[in-house]
Amino acid sequence: MSFFKEIFNFLKPDSCRDYEDIKDDLTRDFEEFIQDSNFIPDSIKNSQRNKDIPRLFNNKADDNLPVYVSYGNILFSPIGLGEQHVGICNGNKIIEMTRNGVRNSTKTEFLNGLLTDELYTFASNGVALSFKNTIKNADDVLKKYKKYNQTYDLISNNCIKFVVYCITGDIDNDAVQFEDLEEIINEYCSEFDKNFKIVPAKLY
Repeated sequence: MSFFKEIFNFLKPDSCRDYEDIKDDLTRDFEEFIQDSNFIPDSIKNSQRNKDIPRLFNNKADDNLPVYVSYGNILFSPIGLGEQHVGICNGNKIIEMTRNGVRNSTKTEFLNGLLTDELYTFASNGVALSFKNTIKNADDVLKKYKKYNQTYDLISNNCIKFVVYCITGDIDNDAVQFEDLEEIINEYCSEFDKNFKIVPAKLY
């Protein structure tokens, strides 16, 4: 998507058209190209965002196609009451904190007991957000290279707190709700990505 970013930046200064209109037109053309492409699996073309998932920042949720996620991207899925179970992408697995401590789980294990079999992530311009040292911090805890309180507590030491630690390195953070994670994402993402949205995610 960096190609589209360059187009937006190139056209913005001198164009007689509104910048947002140009961006919308290019995005729509790209989506139509994807829908018409024979090499895109129907399962991806037809994937729909779960309607119950919380929306970020004035309902700026995304109805576009899923994005593929890789090492260090944030993954989550609804557990009810506006909350999410959250983890860190680790290739084709997900590092998560559970009642049994931090573990490296398959997608099936991660989604076990949740409301949907869909994964979601934070993305901007079709690319999942990533943060420096996130996968390293998660992997270090998983392999016990770093000390981390792995005694799960729904109120004070849950999956949100673990993921925020992986992003920030702050082991004493007080994040325990999904909205706390949203605030951290907004704080740590680049200025260009402040318009990030919740989108469906696919593991490679």
